[in-house]
Amino acid sequence: MAVRHEVENLIRRGNIFYWRPRIPAAFVHCRPGSRLSLSLHCSDHRKAQIIGRKLNTRLAELKMNSKDAMTTKQQLQILFEHERDKELERLDDISTMAKRNGRGGDVVEMELDLEAGWACQLLAKFGTRSDLSLEGDCLGVTYLLKNGVPASHVDVIRANYLAELTIARSAGFEDGIRRLIYQFDIADTAVNRERAMSKMFEGRAAALLDIDDRHDLVDGALPW
Repeated sequence: MAVRHEVENLIRRGNIFYWRPRIPAAFVHCRPGSRLSLSLHCSDHRKAQIIGRKLNTRLAELKMNSKDAMTTKQQLQILFEHERDKELERLDDISTMAKRNGRGGDVVEMELDLEAGWACQLLAKFGTRSDLSLEGDCLGVTYLLKNGVPASHVDVIRANYLAELTIARSAGFEDGIRRLIYQFDIADTAVNRERAMSKMFEGRAAALLDIDDRHDLVDGALPW
C-alpha cells in the first residue's frame, strides 16, 4: 500500500519512495488527469523529502514556462524551499560526520542548530534594519520566550544573531540577494529584495529548527 508523506507528490511503497505528481493540464500531449510515477531509488525519509521538493520545484518551473508566469508569492515560496533544502543537505552532512566521530546523540550538536536557527528566525521576522538588543524587554526576547525558547539560551542566540546581522549588512550581501532573486526570476525591486532576504533566512531557520530526524538520538525529555 502506498503511504503519503508531508511533501507534496511523495509517497512510499514498501521501503522505496516514489514521486507521483499529477501531469499539468498545460501539457497537452498527455492524457488529462494522468500521473507520473518515478522511483527515487531511496529508502531514507530525509533524502526522499529533499529530492521530492526539488522535483516539485522543477515541475513548477515547467508549468511557469508553459503558461502564465507565476506570482511573486509563488516564486518566493520556491526560493524559501530552495534555501531550506540547501541548508538541510548541509546539516545532514554535518550530522553524518558527527555520528562518524562518535557524537551522535550529543545534545550540544542539537543546541548549536537550535540557537543558530532562532537567530535566523529573528532576522526573518524583524529584518536586517532592526537593532535587537535581545536584553531586558526587547521585542526579540519576548518573541523567543513566547515561542518556547529557554531563557538560558538567549545569550548564545544573541551572539549568533549579531554575527548574522553583521554579514547581512555587509557590502556584498545585497548583491547576493540580487543574484538570488534573478535566479528565481523575481522582479528586482526594493520590496522584493526585502521579501527575498526574509525568505532566505526563514528557509535556513526552518532547516536548522527541523531537528526530529537529524537529532533523533538526543533525549526527548530535554527542555527544548
